[in-house]
Amino acid sequence: MLAPVMARFSDKLSASVQAQTLPPRPIPDGPFQVIGKPAPRLHGFGHVTGFGQYTEHMSQPGMLFMRSLLSPHPHARIRSIDTSKAEAFPGVVAVLHRGNLPDLYKDVRIGSGPPDRFLFSEEIFEVGAPIAVVAAASDHIADEATRTIAVDYEVLPAVLDHIE
Repeated sequence: MLAPVMARFSDKLSASVQAQTLPPRPIPDGPFQVIGKPAPRLHGFGHVTGFGQYTEHMSQPGMLFMRSLLSPHPHARIRSIDTSKAEAFPGVVAVLHRGNLPDLYKDVRIGSGPPDRFLFSEEIFEVGAPIAVVAAASDHIADEATRTIAVDYEVLPAVLDHIE
């Protein structure tokens, strides 16, 4: 559809384009200013010396650190969770799991498709599924408190390859 239009005006377009000339760009007389020269990297000093600002190293007043307890099993059902030691740990603000999650968040789906996966589901379908989270005053406290959570799993048969 565009070809007939281009054919009709091609002689006028080419004459118009040929009539316009661009002035040549001046070439510097001396040595090149950029090509072949090292370019200083302004952000490199902070990366190399360790003085760079990373969000992991920043803190704000009242900021909390969260750590997740993840499932070690590919398929399991959670019989019980004991978070009493983690909740009593000094510096821990909150411990959330399926048992104490507010009703508003119990039906929050993660991902799509069957089987339905919920936030802190009772049945685990993959290694690394979240079981509980700890919010604490520092990342070290959150790590230690997460290690004190006791979970009783009923390990179920898992499909580990496509042949099964």
